[in-house]
Amino acid sequence: MFDLRPLVRPDFWFASHPTSLMSSSSRVLLLFFTLLLVIGAVVRLVSRKRFTDRYVLEAYGRVGRMLSTMGFLGLVWLFFAVEQVTFLQARYWALVWFIGFIVWVIFIWKYVFQTVPAERERHHQDRERMKYFPGHRH
Repeated sequence: MFDLRPLVRPDFWFASHPTSLMSSSSRVLLLFFTLLLVIGAVVRLVSRKRFTDRYVLEAYGRVGRMLSTMGFLGLVWLFFAVEQVTFLQARYWALVWFIGFIVWVIFIWKYVFQTVPAERERHHQDRERMKYFPGHRH
């Protein structure tokens, strides 16, 4: 059974010389980070061709940038972990990566569910107001 107790101990995350990754762990992480990178690129490319609404396009662009960036940063960290570069392979970088990922997801969530509805409403109100100005066409 997988023991989760080391994950809550600070010496696991901040060890000055962490143990190297096992071959199976590095393969799983390589696959995961590569998938993030590829899915991010695909999301950005497909969204440009499929959507015309600027808010939807921006939301998908943000998701694609997040996935691509986090996949790339994960691959960089994995490279340093496999090459056993002492400072840059430290486990706390994985924790920093995970926290950054969660924060980025929260910002995208706020954009989609708070900013976009407010912008749509503002845009609608501007169009309603502008139809009464002379020389304005729909």
